[in-house]
Amino acid sequence: MTSSVVTLEALESALDTLLAVSAENDYEQIQVFGAFDTPRLHFNTHNNSYELRADAHRRLHAGPESRIQLLRNRFMSVDLRVKRNRLFAPPSAAVANTTEYMELSRIESLLGVSGVRRVIGMLGQDERKRFYLEDFTSRIIIDLTNAAYTDGLFTINCMVLVEGEVIDDVLHVQSMGFPPPETKEASLEVLGGIDPLGVEVSAQQREQIRELEASDHHATFIVLSDVHLDDPQVMSKLDELFQGLESVQPTLFILMGDFMSTSIGGGAGSNSLQDLREYLEELGNLILKYPGIAENSRFILVPGPNDPGSSSAFPRHPLPDLCTRELIRKGPNVTCSTNPCRIRYYTQDIVIFRDDLQQKMQRHAILPPMPSEQEEAEMGEDGEAVQSVSQKDISKHLAKTLIDQAHLCPLPLMANPINWDFDSSLQLFPAPDVLILGDSTEQYQLGYSSVGVFHPGPFHADYSFVFYRPSTNTTEFSRVE
Repeated sequence: MTSSVVTLEALESALDTLLAVSAENDYEQIQVFGAFDTPRLHFNTHNNSYELRADAHRRLHAGPESRIQLLRNRFMSVDLRVKRNRLFAPPSAAVANTTEYMELSRIESLLGVSGVRRVIGMLGQDERKRFYLEDFTSRIIIDLTNAAYTDGLFTINCMVLVEGEVIDDVLHVQSMGFPPPETKEASLEVLGGIDPLGVEVSAQQREQIRELEASDHHATFIVLSDVHLDDPQVMSKLDELFQGLESVQPTLFILMGDFMSTSIGGGAGSNSLQDLREYLEELGNLILKYPGIAENSRFILVPGPNDPGSSSAFPRHPLPDLCTRELIRKGPNVTCSTNPCRIRYYTQDIVIFRDDLQQKMQRHAILPPMPSEQEEAEMGEDGEAVQSVSQKDISKHLAKTLIDQAHLCPLPLMANPINWDFDSSLQLFPAPDVLILGDSTEQYQLGYSSVGVFHPGPFHADYSFVFYRPSTNTTEFSRVE
């Protein structure tokens, strides 16, 4: 340097060098985030803004106050979202005469008031099996006898928008639906630059990441669910799959459980932890059989509902280290993550969740799902609805429910136990770009509110899997013949 004075240009140049993101400095195109490591988004009511909290004191066995806070946080998250929606946001003085604004009442204000009112609340059921609607102010018994309702699977703990009239202290519901969803872009704007996963990047880094993403045309994800490693036929089909993909060398393999056909300790003929360790070691040997895949492809393993773990409550821990140690030693590109977990591919956010969710949601729905137009056309002459809704339509109902509720488990807590202090890891705010659901049903793919949703189908049943190409957001179903 010819001078001891540091110029602005020199500082900017040095900062640009430090913040530069390029392929040469090994930018990690795929980042995996476990459920127990992600921070929690907290809304600060004092300054009306969001902030990230690490919450180091969160516990797996939290006290009852955490259960109450869980429901309050869910309510607040959706309530704030609805208030941001232009249909429900109070108009400014400049546009006070707008006809689009729909005023929402608090439940405590309903009693003693005549006429139709609109409210937002959380569905509940009391000890007398009566349904009620609850918000921060109060609760009210509801009558759904004559209610018209939208698509979706309505369960206890769901957030709903209701229109109805109070008669004799009961809200007689005329119409009911889910809160409108919010796009990822709109949510990120509300967050004001906060990354919900806690990744700090500058504006320049973000732009360079987008450029890297735009130039990566060949990335391919292979997604499988219910990979029963104790089934010799499944291992044979995996061998065929790897052989066929050795020349392609996919960017990422996502393998979801269950990883054995029977649960551990399930009685005679059941498997043990030692069995799972050996099956996973065999998987490692199979990966090593194909050097191109072993060196250039990443693997993520997500446990299923019957795989061993510290608890059956969500989120679930990764497969036990005792079982995966040899697999990871053989395949350093293998990551055993939580259920659910999240993947950041450049700028894309992908959520992976394995549960028999469709069956659970149907079982606990308090109203039958709305039939499609085709099914309505097949109604009997007496006007009675068909007895069942097709699986394709149930999948649509499920996807809409999860995204509208912005939560992976909008079920009664007794039906799907949750680690109360970690409920935030199940929330879908902001909405992901892709939601991968592993289920026990047939495969499906659909889109809702800018979110791509797909289920690859159980691999052990018909050896089906999914090609996902993130550069084009396209999903292709395939099968090992």
